[in-house]
Amino acid sequence: MNPAEYEIIETVAAGADKPFVMLNLNAYAERAGYPNGQGYQEYMAKLDQLVFDAVNLVPLLREIVADACFIAQPSNQEIEMDAETQVAVCAADSRLLRRAIENIVNNAVHYSGEAALINVRLFQSGSRWRIDIEDQGPGVDPVDLELIFRPFFRSGRGRGAAHQGHGVGLALASRIIEAHGGTIRATNRQEGGLRISIELLGET
Repeated sequence: MNPAEYEIIETVAAGADKPFVMLNLNAYAERAGYPNGQGYQEYMAKLDQLVFDAVNLVPLLREIVADACFIAQPSNQEIEMDAETQVAVCAADSRLLRRAIENIVNNAVHYSGEAALINVRLFQSGSRWRIDIEDQGPGVDPVDLELIFRPFFRSGRGRGAAHQGHGVGLALASRIIEAHGGTIRATNRQEGGLRISIELLGET
């Protein structure tokens, strides 16, 4: 992956649900050298060429939560982080992994109501590190739980009916997690709201 391609992926990941970024997808692709702005799928494939370093997930998550707290302040929301350890190392591109998790946490803030509590949990699950991001929003229609990670998907019911996003934030997060050899899934919480679970292979 050349520097221009990397810059584009990070730029799009950072502004996945901002109209300016999404309206200029073709321009970003052209800067990476794709004729006629071949777009999203073309340079998302470049994620398979990432080079990884050892990354401690604990400080990474703390920074993401601290930044998200500023977004949550106007709605009197709280974001709590619970980590079962202070050292949780995985092989990752720290910048893009951060963008992926930021998108999910910011999504939780966006869909949760006034004075809501958002939880970010980190714990070990076998040989993997699991990150759960739980919100107090309206959840997702069960038939759409797998579809929300598709680019430009919009649900007709649940949180998608009340909030129209630009449809690539979760898709980008999913693609970045998959490029790290990880998994991501969404479930509705029994007490209400959505839980997005990420699993990443730990380093020994």
